[in-house]
Amino acid sequence: MKMRWMIFFGVATCITFVTSATAAEQGVYFGANMGAVFLEDSSVSAPVGSSFDIEYDSGMSYGILLGYDAGTYFSKSGNTSGRLEIEYARRSNDADEVEENGVFRPVGGEAIVDSLMINSWVDFRTESPFRPYLGGGLGAARLTLDDAGFSDDDDIRFAYQAGAGIGLPIGNHLTISVGYRYFSMLDATLRAETLDPETDAVQEREYDIEYSSHNIDVGFRFRF
Repeated sequence: MKMRWMIFFGVATCITFVTSATAAEQGVYFGANMGAVFLEDSSVSAPVGSSFDIEYDSGMSYGILLGYDAGTYFSKSGNTSGRLEIEYARRSNDADEVEENGVFRPVGGEAIVDSLMINSWVDFRTESPFRPYLGGGLGAARLTLDDAGFSDDDDIRFAYQAGAGIGLPIGNHLTISVGYRYFSMLDATLRAETLDPETDAVQEREYDIEYSSHNIDVGFRFRF
């Protein structure tokens, strides 16, 4: 009889340990990141008339996020885990110069993008302490061109991103990470004031502008 109770107690202990370990790797988390933004030249074109390119200096980004780590719940092998999160981020780059018909001229102003994304990431468990990850996200972004010849205008468009990186768990709740992301949005439509050389009248025209950037981020996640 005593042996049966010992076996029962041992099995129950193992089940409890496994359940607790699985639950410890799941849960809600919050986090933040910041990094460098390398914005590609923006091709700017009007429906009828001139077109030009805007070149930018490297810039900065920061973001905050809230998500859920499903652990290995959806993994058959137990070597991968999945995360789903919502993220707000801001990216900003100073405009450097404008190129039009082979002529370069300096320009001031700043390109700012605020985005709200829903991201999905897959973490890969390795024999080392590091966990590579990859994934992407979909959402919406607002592009604002402050000065740079535009009327402090902004536009909201569909946005998407994809990226990969490496995470390093520290303890049971904290993970620090470094990664790369490609971020892009559909062409935004902004207004700019131009001077008619014949009448000297100020006219407002609409331009379509591209936005795509390469981002290097450093961040952390804290799981409850």
